[in-house]
Amino acid sequence: MLVQTNDRQLHTGGTPQESMWNLEELALAPQSYRMQLQMSVFFNAAHQIEYKPGKFGEMHRHSFQLTAIAAYDDPSDGNYYFPFEDFRAILRQIAQHYEGRCLNDIPVFQKIQSTTENLVQVIAYQMEQLTQHLPLEILEITLNESPTIGVTLVSNDRRIDHHKD
Repeated sequence: MLVQTNDRQLHTGGTPQESMWNLEELALAPQSYRMQLQMSVFFNAAHQIEYKPGKFGEMHRHSFQLTAIAAYDDPSDGNYYFPFEDFRAILRQIAQHYEGRCLNDIPVFQKIQSTTENLVQVIAYQMEQLTQHLPLEILEITLNESPTIGVTLVSNDRRIDHHKD
């Protein structure tokens, strides 16, 4: 179908224009989409990096921003319900665990460096454990140690079957 707009013609892909606005007869989202949610929390923590065996940099603080993106597939009845409050509570729980702490004092960081790269991996493990009961999939976890520096961990795992028969 061609639609005339000012001096141009646009091709609308064959969908009659009136059906585009008759929302009572349309599904909420085309089948090729799935819902994603992005949430962030902040926490302050300090750490010290060992640059050479026995040689540490100065102890310093960061105001970390933890952002997680999760996907939720449409249930068979077509009604989306993303467990916002559960997801938010999990992110807050993780942030509270690190708030005001020296990362080097946490047992896992006595075995590995307390870098942002390692911290985001530890957080990913914690998020996987804490979200197992929720009908969602963690797609990405980003940990920013400043407004301009951060690390994003992208999931390779697909817990939800996206290819329904």
